[in-house]
Amino acid sequence: MNIATADEFLAQYRAISAKLKKRFMRKPNVAEAVEQFNALANNMKLQNSYPYAALCYLAVARCEAMANCFTAEAEALVQAARNYFGAEVENSRKRSPTFYENCSMAVRCYNAAIKVYCKNDQPALAAFLCLELGKCLQKLNKSVEAIGHYQRAVELQHQNPLDVLTSMDHIASCHVETGDFDSALTVLTEMSYLAKERGGIKHGNISEISGAYKDILARCEVSRVLLLLLLQPTPQRIRPEHANILERYSWESSDESLQVPYLNEDLFLLLQSLVMARQANDIMAVQELQKDLSALLTAEQTHLLHLMIAETSNSKYEL
Repeated sequence: MNIATADEFLAQYRAISAKLKKRFMRKPNVAEAVEQFNALANNMKLQNSYPYAALCYLAVARCEAMANCFTAEAEALVQAARNYFGAEVENSRKRSPTFYENCSMAVRCYNAAIKVYCKNDQPALAAFLCLELGKCLQKLNKSVEAIGHYQRAVELQHQNPLDVLTSMDHIASCHVETGDFDSALTVLTEMSYLAKERGGIKHGNISEISGAYKDILARCEVSRVLLLLLLQPTPQRIRPEHANILERYSWESSDESLQVPYLNEDLFLLLQSLVMARQANDIMAVQELQKDLSALLTAEQTHLLHLMIAETSNSKYEL
């Protein structure tokens, strides 16, 4: 049945809720209430009334909690959170004034579901929700708020290094989005250390590292080079490990310990040329290299390259 007004929705919501009241010598029919709340929620979603759908899912979660079914309770809380976020996205699309109250409710629902999973010894599912919450916040341009949830995912995933590295990558991306390039560089450096440590390197032999870790090391390497070229830290402020990164791309470098075997040769040579061009403040050479580099970079790395080119142009103008 189509529901045209909020009054009609509330009437049906209250009618279903009334069935959960305890009666003398009669237990409430929780299963029937869950079915009806779900049906009402689906009806609301069809009408894009996401906050009302979320209210129904919260009612479902309470019912499942009464029945001691934690998996169904958590799933209902997640559905409520997704609908609250749906309402916030809809407001953003329509450019409607908002105090982000739906976003706040979504975060509360996600945190409640995470708490349920943690309480029942399901850290992997809890971490998955932390990641989902972080991504939703990023879509709403709330990258600063997303960082804390990604960090929580890292804590929950401590026994799965590849998952930890994925979550850390999200943290680094949030720092890039907010313009905190120093923090992004720090996180990527930590990722590089962790990938080498957990990737099975023995006696410093990088060739023994597994494929997944090699890919992570390659992404970290490229992003760190671009961030260092963008930040241009002075010799007094640059950390030794970051100085070593730039030294790898020096034409004069012959130290085997500075080689980068997890990068393909074309990308290595292009980065080497980029480092030399940036150090020479040669904007024309940097712009020429951009054409070849862009095809080998991720969207985020391409963004960093654009920022670095803009910074190089400004430096050239100032000179």
